[in-house]
Amino acid sequence: MKLFNRIRGPRLGTKLLLWGLVLLIVPFISYRQLLGMERLLVQGQSQAQLLTAEGISTLFNGREDLFNDLPVSIQDYESLYARPLQAPVRIDGKVGDWGEITERWLKFGTDADGNVLDGGFELVLGERAGQLYAFMRIRDDRRVYRNPEYLRLDTSDHVRLSFIREDGEDGRVALVFSSPGVTTAYRMEPEWRFARTGTPENKVQGAVEESETGLNVEFRMPLDMLGSRRFFGLSYADVDDPETRTTRAIYQTLPKAGKASFNLVVLRSPEVLKIIEGLGYSGARILVIDAQKRVRAETGSVNLTKPAEPSRR
Repeated sequence: MKLFNRIRGPRLGTKLLLWGLVLLIVPFISYRQLLGMERLLVQGQSQAQLLTAEGISTLFNGREDLFNDLPVSIQDYESLYARPLQAPVRIDGKVGDWGEITERWLKFGTDADGNVLDGGFELVLGERAGQLYAFMRIRDDRRVYRNPEYLRLDTSDHVRLSFIREDGEDGRVALVFSSPGVTTAYRMEPEWRFARTGTPENKVQGAVEESETGLNVEFRMPLDMLGSRRFFGLSYADVDDPETRTTRAIYQTLPKAGKASFNLVVLRSPEVLKIIEGLGYSGARILVIDAQKRVRAETGSVNLTKPAEPSRR
């Protein structure tokens, strides 16, 4: 009996030490397990995204016709993106029906701080049903409208469209306006003074409205007028003196120094957009990028919303 009485359990200090080790080891093991689970989740998501990208790319195998509308040496040109319009647009000089693409204005004719100068403008391009749409927000401190009695068309504020036609020749169209409302388009001679014929170019339809800072010009034209390569330039000729009617300044969408003499209209392909929209990937953002690293279609978005704050009573 005395032998058994001598057998004692661990001392209190030993027990506390063991419990302390347990309390330290269990959280450490749990933390390692959480890291492992997080790593597995990230790898799983990466693999899922990779498989999705490979599956989407498989759909475009043999569909070079969706991407071969750009020149081979695209770096020689400055791009003007024309994004698909999701709904019909009324040509009325108002931008309310353009949708979300009006968040992507391009500025031309600015100072060192990026402010639009007198005669400069902001531009956005859209595409729908084979038509190229353009909306210009022009800053013009002194508006001079066309006098219908003048044969010369460069004696008032006007918009100039320069492009390469399907036959490879230079195309020139001027949008003129004698008052707010519907514009008139004419094919022009190389000097931009007189129309080639007295007949308006009815394929180009436009409208102009006055704004607080100048003019809003909206127009559309068939894409096939630009030819297969879609070389395109746009400029605004500013006339301030209603007596002399001389051109004060011309601001245009010419490329940067060293580039070719025309911009390149790059379309977000509606056909590609329909394909990826039909896949039904909800909650995912999908971009289709061509060999020149240009985004040709984009759908979906990833919304990172903050959690709602608890209400206070």
